[in-house]
Amino acid sequence: SRVIFQQSGERSFHSFYQLVKGGPEQLLRSLHIQKDPSAYSYIKVGGQVKSSINDSADFKAVAEAMKVIGFTQEEIQTVYKILATILHLGNLKFGSDGDVTLIENSKLVSVLGDLLSTKQENVEKALLYRTVSTGRDVIDKQHTAQEASYGRDALAKAIYERLFCWIVGRINDIIEVKNYDAKVHGKNTVIGVLDIYGFEIFQNNSFEQFCINYCNEKLQQLFIQLVLKQEQEEYQREGIPWKHVRATSTHHLPPPVLVHSRSHLHPVCRALFLQSLLY
Repeated sequence: SRVIFQQSGERSFHSFYQLVKGGPEQLLRSLHIQKDPSAYSYIKVGGQVKSSINDSADFKAVAEAMKVIGFTQEEIQTVYKILATILHLGNLKFGSDGDVTLIENSKLVSVLGDLLSTKQENVEKALLYRTVSTGRDVIDKQHTAQEASYGRDALAKAIYERLFCWIVGRINDIIEVKNYDAKVHGKNTVIGVLDIYGFEIFQNNSFEQFCINYCNEKLQQLFIQLVLKQEQEEYQREGIPWKHVRATSTHHLPPPVLVHSRSHLHPVCRALFLQSLLY
């Protein structure tokens, strides 16, 4: 969701600001991009955040890194096109004329068609209609203005996700050890990277925060199990003197979602649930 919205005091993904602030004039003209983050709905909130980050320098550093690792110039240009596409998508506005939903700033549709290498009518259809299957028939049903806005945001997030996954896959392909055999090369030739958000508690929390925090809880329990419990058990087996570290675990606690759902049940059911927790 960071692609389309940022909490107060946060920026969107660095790649957007790097392109807008650090992209050469010729590149930005070809992408129809202004050198001003506040011109784009998806990143203007984050663009107001004061930061010591030098986006112009980072743009050059990332571009050079992509060249060094093996990305072709065409691939790099495609990345810029996709980032620009997302920025332009965020500026699309939808309205209605009776029962017909319209794109108010239709000039952007032409820009999107150019960046996506497709016809303008294909872009309009993708934004204004959805395909519905009814038995053997397939029909195109028009969105309302609100549905079109939701679809626009979903498309922007999906495009960014696919771009990110493609970049990761491309890097893996480039650095992959050819004819790799774990028995011959061993695990030392494998690099594993885990990068997730830490615990998040905002003024307005969504399902995304629930998933992030749940994942962090599971990782925290894994850390406690591997670093505290198992290590101390080994110290005890080996007779090594140490100061015991108490490992607090929450795995025995009922999930909040379960507690919340039970609280809406009949009083008898709530009483039975409480009894099951106590005994």
